Formats: sequence, C-alpha cells, structure tokens
Amino acid sequence: MLFLSIPHVYSVYFFKEQVINKGAILLEKLPINNFRLKFINSAFPNAKYIYLHRNGIEVAKSIEKKADSGSWFGKNSVKWNLINQLAAQLEIDTTSLSNYEKGLLEWRYSLEYSETFFKHLSKDKYYSLSYQSFLENPKIEIENIFSFLNLEHSEELTNNLTEGIQRKSKKRQTVTERDMALAGPYLQQSIENTL
Repeated sequence: MLFLSIPHVYSVYFFKEQVINKGAILLEKLPINNFRLKFINSAFPNAKYIYLHRNGIEVAKSIEKKADSGSWFGKNSVKWNLINQLAAQLEIDTTSLSNYEKGLLEWRYSLEYSETFFKHLSKDKYYSLSYQSFLENPKIEIENIFSFLNLEHSEELTNNLTEGIQRKSKKRQTVTERDMALAGPYLQQSIENTL
C-alpha cells in the first residue's frame, strides 16, 4: 500500500523530508501502514492511495526470509506480539508457527484491514493495483498511476521507469489447507489475481 499527500499534521518527520527535498508530493510505502489507514486518512485528508496487493504466499515467503535473518518483527518482537493478539481473537494457536506461517497471518490481517478501509473510501481516492498486473503490464500500469495522480509524464519517462521491472522471486500458486486456515479467505483470490 502506498499513500501520497501534501503534508497536513501527521508528522514533523514527514514534513521535514518533504521540505528538505522541496517536494510537492510525499510518497510513503511501508506495509505496516495497512494497519494505520484510518489514522493516515484523518491526518492526510487529501491523500490519494495506490493500493498494491500481492499473492499472499509470495508475501509470506518474503516475510519468512526477512524474519529468518532477524529483521522483520521488530525490537522485542513488538510487531509479532500485536499480530499474535489479533490471532488470539480467532483462537489460532500461534505457539509453534514458523516464520512463513507468521507471514501468512501478517498478510491476512494486513489485507483485512486494507480491504475494510478501501471498501469505504471513494473510488477517486485510490487506485487498486495487483503486483501481478504490474509485472505483466508495467508501462500501462505506470501510465495509469500517473493519470490517477494527475501527473504529467512522457513516453521516455515511462520507458525509463519500466526498463528493469521483472519478477525477482519465484511465482507461487500451490496452497495447502494449513495455508488457507492461517491466511484466510482472501488467499485464493490473491493467488488467482482476482482481488
């Protein structure tokens, strides 16, 4: 998920980053912001969002890789502890989950928060983009994003931006019953690219 906006009152740090770089647009792309969408929207009432969604299995594999290196769930596992609280509400036993399975849960809750938020947001405030579509048609999707943001662009710029876009990870479509139980009802749609 990405959000773009001219600064309002959200954070001195966002404002400084934008002012230092003399930017008219602030681009923020942290996945954790899926859990902060209501807050972000109230802080940035004119924000436009690019809602990027991706195959849940691939996201969980990516999280597993980062978590295995110790750089994902935060100091003292603060992020995992919060996700674990959400899992307790569904009575999911998390005592012996692998990092891949933890990744599935994080993807599940991230997507559930996003889906709920975007269902209630005006369609002119966000552009929904699947990672798969972006990989298959990068030029079209980049042009669509520029149009959505009312930004001028040239064919040369679009060509330069799309030059190196390619899949860097293995495409994954095999899903187990355990994967489905942890990742929830959106997993199959994410694999079929129908979200």
